[in-house]
Amino acid sequence: MDASVFKGMDAFVFKGVFYALIPITAIFALIGKPPSARQAGYPEDFFALRRRYLAAWYVCVAADWLQGPYLYDLYETTYGFPEEKIAILYVTGYAVSMLAGPLSGMFADRFGRRKCCLWYCVFYAATCILNHFHSFPLLIIARVFGAVAFQILHSTFECWLVYAHSSKGLPSATLDNIFALMWFGNFLVAAIAGVLAQFLAGYVSSATWKFSGIPDIMVGGYTAPGDAALLCCVGGGILVQMWDDDSSQAHFRPAMVSTDQLLSAISSELGIYSKPAVVTAGVCLCGIVVLGVESTIFLFVFHWTPALSALNYKFTSHGYVFASFMMCSMIGSTLFSLLASRSTETLLLIATIVILLSWTGVIAASHVATNWQAALTFASFLLFELCLGTYFPAMSTVKSAVVPEGVRAFVYTAYRAPMNLVVTIVLLSDLDYSAASKASFCLALLGSCAAAGLICVRPKSGVASASNSELVDQCMVELT
Repeated sequence: MDASVFKGMDAFVFKGVFYALIPITAIFALIGKPPSARQAGYPEDFFALRRRYLAAWYVCVAADWLQGPYLYDLYETTYGFPEEKIAILYVTGYAVSMLAGPLSGMFADRFGRRKCCLWYCVFYAATCILNHFHSFPLLIIARVFGAVAFQILHSTFECWLVYAHSSKGLPSATLDNIFALMWFGNFLVAAIAGVLAQFLAGYVSSATWKFSGIPDIMVGGYTAPGDAALLCCVGGGILVQMWDDDSSQAHFRPAMVSTDQLLSAISSELGIYSKPAVVTAGVCLCGIVVLGVESTIFLFVFHWTPALSALNYKFTSHGYVFASFMMCSMIGSTLFSLLASRSTETLLLIATIVILLSWTGVIAASHVATNWQAALTFASFLLFELCLGTYFPAMSTVKSAVVPEGVRAFVYTAYRAPMNLVVTIVLLSDLDYSAASKASFCLALLGSCAAAGLICVRPKSGVASASNSELVDQCMVELT
């Protein structure tokens, strides 16, 4: 099959799927959970919490989605860095995420989650500003700030929501509702941000400002999406500031202490995280699920473009395919909201099993006729993204019930440390697409087995979660 056939498939299949998914996604959105939430007679506190949280979450997550698509092009095209230097920048980000994530979680548990979310806006704003400088050391610092901010975005925001929901005594079903909308909106914002980033990068002309004694400053072009992200950081900070202050829940208060006292306090505090109230079977299994499933997401991000390229034809429908992925994820999150009355652990297990099947399809694609390889791979990727839409709100719900409140932010960020280690190893080892697909299958299998284990231990963990939280909080009070 020659390249012209793939060109025709690129234009017909990828674009056709994109246009077909638009009405399907709209239909699922209309029959989703939000309309039935008010009919269920939930208290007004729920709607107020949902509005305040989701408004801030959507704006803050938009900052990440806006800057991400063109970051590699900024390094390669605008600044002219070789592939080796770009790899160093990316490895730095993942390595810092692995090391600094649990520390940022500890900070959030000690001083308040809202304050930590405000620091997300500060760190990400600094990242956007530093990306304007044609200086490798400053870009390394930008990656460090961005890595810490990313950890806060995908852990501490959710921790504050669980705290606020619990403090208001709202029904557990209302938290499921917010999680479903949270991830549905995340994927919708991603699609919109991708289109906006493409517009800004293509239509805002680039220029270089030169000043004596400082590196060249790049404006416009591939830095333009970062400027839009900077505005989102400002708006997000204002919205987060309107949240309820949870710093009263933080038992640790800084004081003038000696170095020995400080080290002793840190050592005692770290000991809390090894207590049986924290290291339960449910907490550990959740961590294995996160490692298994979410590591495959990063492998997918690195390899979906070459996977959909065929022969010598250059794959060009990135925008249509990315938007199709996001719409599938939106459908998946709506499915979760529609099925939220069922066992969340069962939904999580089903999602992880189908994710495993999607990677089976990707591997099988290499063994079918050439003219079906790209189509089968694309269909498997769409299935993968749909299941992610169900996985994320289900995983959020299970974690909210299993992880003790007093150490929630630390545990959430600690979950991501092994995942970042896997991604760092992948970047350094330069796995090809075939090897990455097989690695993804093995990781998805690990996540599925852990999700099956959660069904066995979750009832016991759920009963014990409240007493575990009280025990952890008591330990923290004793620490002070």
